[in-house]
Amino acid sequence: MSTFQPRVRWLIIILALSGILSWCAGTKPYIDVVYPRPREFDGKVVITKVDSNFIFGSVQPSDASLTINGNPVTLYSNGAFLAFLPVPKNDQTYYLHAESGGEGKDISLSFLFPEQIEPDTLTIPQFDCPTVIRFLPGNNVTRNHVLGAYDLFPLEDTRCIALGQQNEYLKIRLTSTRFTWAETRFVEELPTAPLPGIRVVNKITCESGNDYTSIVIPDIGHPIFRLEDFLDPNEIRLTLYRVQSHIDLIRLNKDDPILRSLLWEQIEDGVLVLHLYLKHASWGYKAQWIGDALEIQVKHPPDLSDGLQGITVGIDPGHGGDQYGAVGPTRFAEKDLNMLVALDLCDRLASVGATAVLIRRDDETLGLYERIDRAEEAGADLLISIHHNAFADGVNPFLQPCGTGTYYYRPQSIAFARHVHEYLLKATDLPDDGLFYDNLALIRPTQFPSVLVEIAYLMMPDQEEQLRKSSYRKRYVKALYRGINSYIKARRKELR
Repeated sequence: MSTFQPRVRWLIIILALSGILSWCAGTKPYIDVVYPRPREFDGKVVITKVDSNFIFGSVQPSDASLTINGNPVTLYSNGAFLAFLPVPKNDQTYYLHAESGGEGKDISLSFLFPEQIEPDTLTIPQFDCPTVIRFLPGNNVTRNHVLGAYDLFPLEDTRCIALGQQNEYLKIRLTSTRFTWAETRFVEELPTAPLPGIRVVNKITCESGNDYTSIVIPDIGHPIFRLEDFLDPNEIRLTLYRVQSHIDLIRLNKDDPILRSLLWEQIEDGVLVLHLYLKHASWGYKAQWIGDALEIQVKHPPDLSDGLQGITVGIDPGHGGDQYGAVGPTRFAEKDLNMLVALDLCDRLASVGATAVLIRRDDETLGLYERIDRAEEAGADLLISIHHNAFADGVNPFLQPCGTGTYYYRPQSIAFARHVHEYLLKATDLPDDGLFYDNLALIRPTQFPSVLVEIAYLMMPDQEEQLRKSSYRKRYVKALYRGINSYIKARRKELR
């Protein structure tokens, strides 16, 4: 065979490669701005009116140079960038310029401030106070003041007197010195109903079932009340407003699995407190109306003799569907990342005999309270909600710890949160963001201990790059599993 053909073949290959390299060198860089991003519900780009803010995304090729409003910005090895810059307030526009191989690319991103959005023109209904109001079906809340913190969580059909109205809030008296405020959207007015007087409690019944102990207060109507749990001593406390005690006798079951004693206290006229003292820390409880009676179901602890075997754990992958959550600089969506972690955790728990229930089963849009309902319907003994973090507008991410955080709301969930947080910190090697009390819907349910984890900061380019690796995520999954298992072991020891 002649040596000519191989030479021609190599020449063709060299010319082709040369052409490809020349084409690549002459291709304009690609800029993808991830944040600020359009809002999911109306497509508008809106940021808080702050002096400086972050902007992040990616540029290809990754060896390009980038400036934003004339400021040079460093690119990570995968092309990701994160900058914290003064907010351009004159024209409210970010100008980005990238260069690579002699070619340049310019894009601009304009945004709005909140006060530039059309205000909500919804008409607020006016109530003829004082008047009787009834709480509607749904997840109702009241606040300790207008725009204050969450205070009470009234059941559907709870009835009370609205004394006055301030904008969309109705004022409700609880004690001689304390009030709570309900938004008009949670209630309806009963204009023909007479103003109710103080109800009287004559007896309380306690019955032990297979899964819970039932405490029933008959013929009480539907008054507003407060239900909360405490540690040291272990107690569930029920405070009934516009209720007076005429209680002479309370029968307890001698061998009740959870209830140690029940005492009542009339702290002032019309304010009755029932103290449900428990044999150990509460595992969960629930209130419901049965006709004109109020029933409190105090959950018995699950059988922990075989550890996690037989325990039902609800695993909630945060966000989903059209709720993306945080998004990393290379567009790794939190909803997808949460699901990857949740699926691995389900497998890990199932391998030791636990029943792992995936609350969000696929890429679906699911409300917060729907998630809680699914966990309760599945008979969950525990609930853990999986998330990854991002900062609010105006926070300089380069001056923050950017680590791992764990959240709880109910005292019954503190120990669960501590165990999970301890193992997560060991696995992530990230800074300790903290163990937080926070008023989040997924950690407010009373039916079971529940926690929410923010494993890492998806908006940080280096953390996003790590989170894309299956080997890195498995470290988190192992930590979550070990934290859950450690909590079960501690509770089993406590219950002996």
